[in-house]
Amino acid sequence: MSKELHMITATTKAADTINKATTVLAKVTTELGFTVQAHEVLMGDIAEAQQNYDSIVTKTNIASREAEAELKLRIKENKEKVLLELLAEGKLAYITISKLEEVGQELITAKTDNKKEIDKAVAIAVNQCKAASDKEALEAESKHKVDVAEKDADIKAKDLQILFMEKQIQSLEDTIEKERIARVSIAASEAQKQGVTVQTNAK
Repeated sequence: MSKELHMITATTKAADTINKATTVLAKVTTELGFTVQAHEVLMGDIAEAQQNYDSIVTKTNIASREAEAELKLRIKENKEKVLLELLAEGKLAYITISKLEEVGQELITAKTDNKKEIDKAVAIAVNQCKAASDKEALEAESKHKVDVAEKDADIKAKDLQILFMEKQIQSLEDTIEKERIARVSIAASEAQKQGVTVQTNAK
């Protein structure tokens, strides 16, 4: 009896375990079904988004080709006008080849003329400097000649003054000597009268 009860208990436990497992399995199966369904929905959304993307890319490519074709047509119809519009949009300047060559030639001419003007100005400046230098040299030479002439004149004047003074001194010496001789003669004459001998060659 005890053995049968034990078996019944074990069977009951096994049944409970199976029931629980079945419940869990059913729950997992349900959740798996939901997951699969969600995955299918997500895949559908992705496919739709891809389709929309492909459609947008296609439309963009078509619009780009149409714009390119229209631009080519516009350029073909009026190249210069379109080019000017594009340059204006890009804030760029426009110049023709002939005008560019003309500007280049003008630049060469301007450079040549500028060089000529510079050379001319340099030559004028050099001549002015040379003239000023020559003038200063002439003035210095003239001043030197004047200074030399003045010094020569001063020297000659001093020489004449010295010669004049020498003559005056000689004249005075001659006068003094004559006066001395006269006094000695007078003294000698007086002495002879008194019987005294006078030496006349002593100064």
